[in-house]
Amino acid sequence: MNIDWVSIISGLVSGLIAGGGIVGLFVKHLGQKWIDERFHKSRLKLQHENQREIERLKGVVQGYIDHQTRLNTQEFNALTQTYNSMYEAVVEAQSALAIFSRSDSILGVNEKVKKHIMETNGLIDIEIEFVFEKSSDFEMDSAFRTILFRRKVRYARILCQNFGDTLNKNSIFIDSEILKELREVHKLSSCALFERMNADDVPGILPVEQDKFRSQITSLLENVELQIRKRIWDRQI
Repeated sequence: MNIDWVSIISGLVSGLIAGGGIVGLFVKHLGQKWIDERFHKSRLKLQHENQREIERLKGVVQGYIDHQTRLNTQEFNALTQTYNSMYEAVVEAQSALAIFSRSDSILGVNEKVKKHIMETNGLIDIEIEFVFEKSSDFEMDSAFRTILFRRKVRYARILCQNFGDTLNKNSIFIDSEILKELREVHKLSSCALFERMNADDVPGILPVEQDKFRSQITSLLENVELQIRKRIWDRQI
């Protein structure tokens, strides 16, 4: 019996090749699947990291916006509070400096009217008694004016001090130009009060030379108000 070894070997080789092809296809399929899964996982991870970074950046930006909004709100509040405090203090200081050019007089009126005028001007009982203890009408009027003057200046000094405190507290929110004007107003007001409190003359009508502060303060006030209004307007555009 003759064995056809050539055919057998050819068949085995063909079988091995065919089997190898199937195995190769299977291995290729598994490899491609592994690669796809790895790529998909990497892509998901990258997307997640990107999204997380995007959210982080959004948070940073929003935090910055919120911070700026708070600062702007605080700045406007500081400007408003400081200006109002300054204006109130300066008006009171001016009023204190000019009080004897327009204050009531108790000269030439009876005791009942004198008492009514003093009560209207805020004098308390012990101050009214002090005035009535004076021996002449002129001395009563002088005592009345002196009490009024000291009361008004004391109140104005408190307001000026409050303004100074407010100014120092809020200065971080106010630019140098406005801050310079505000400090000048405060300085002039304080100087005017200091001069008047240390004047040698008996309190009476405000001398013309001491009125020099008033026009400067008024001019500064107007300039500060214009700057603040423009600044707020610019922010709203």
